[in-house]
Amino acid sequence: MAVAAIAPIPEPPAAPTPEDGCATAPWFEAVFRGHYAAVVRWSRALGAGAGAEDIAQDVFLTAHRRREQLGDPSGIRPWLFGITRRLCANARRGQARHEARRVHAEPPAPFPAVEQATERIEAAGVMQAFLDRLPEPQRLVFILVEIEGLDGPEVARMLELPPGRVHARLRIARERLARFVQQRHNAMRGER
Repeated sequence: MAVAAIAPIPEPPAAPTPEDGCATAPWFEAVFRGHYAAVVRWSRALGAGAGAEDIAQDVFLTAHRRREQLGDPSGIRPWLFGITRRLCANARRGQARHEARRVHAEPPAPFPAVEQATERIEAAGVMQAFLDRLPEPQRLVFILVEIEGLDGPEVARMLELPPGRVHARLRIARERLARFVQQRHNAMRGER
């Protein structure tokens, strides 16, 4: 998985308008503008990488087509998260099929030699390495709480879990992060 979960989020593209044939333009534009950045971040956190913006577009197309299924408007974030999660899973399966057919991997493009950017990229890489090692249940909770800044009850609704399970998964993820940091620190001290 790439460092995509920490990359900057672009401005959302223009939302559909009544001229585009979108009869629900005011509601949809408010949902689109209010949640686009979160959907892109979720997509990246769920492994979409560079395809996160494409996934976000598909999420909003799906949301627009299925807007009648929403029911309670206060449940928009969990509903969008569910759509995002399913589309990312589909994309990961497609990517896995594509990778299985690839014979040779292309080397990654080099990063700029700017020291500050290099340090930030390295820090993001360390965090991504930690996230990659976490099982998905702990990873999702950790990202939504620690990176996205959501509270436990909201994460519980989004993942359709009891709040106690969310807190337990978060505690486990935090403990694993502490061990990961300690192991990394010990390894670095041993290299000197």
